[in-house]
Amino acid sequence: MIVKLFRFISLFTMGLEAGLSLSHALQWPIKASFPAEMYLWSQYLYTYYGLAGGIIESSAMISTTAVLFLVRKRRSACVLTLIGLVCIVVMFLVWLLLINPINLHMITWREMLPSNWIQLRDRWHFFHAVRLALASIGMSALILSVLLEHDRQQV
Repeated sequence: MIVKLFRFISLFTMGLEAGLSLSHALQWPIKASFPAEMYLWSQYLYTYYGLAGGIIESSAMISTTAVLFLVRKRRSACVLTLIGLVCIVVMFLVWLLLINPINLHMITWREMLPSNWIQLRDRWHFFHAVRLALASIGMSALILSVLLEHDRQQV
């Protein structure tokens, strides 16, 4: 029962992570057409993303680590759960090392954008697209882990 609980939390939080990443990816083409002033104002839309993302990503990491420990003796479930966990960790590293420095720079943009704001905007969105790819791979691995174990139990 405990495995099912942690798997639920892992899958649920990974789905939320994928949703956050998808929202960034869907915004990219529209925001790329914004003039500087409109882009500056659009950044206020992300006021709660950091807090929500931090809670969700931490929960995904912790619950998936718990699942990995609980299924460690079941080879296919362990390997697929490990893939999911690696994706979550790499997503965090992409945010920490590549996105957050841009975020910290963008916070200073109150009245005027720097001359390289378009390059920063595009890098920011590109790294979020990378996170979406990682979330998709990780979520797929976690779902496949559950499905393979379910199929084995049915035989």
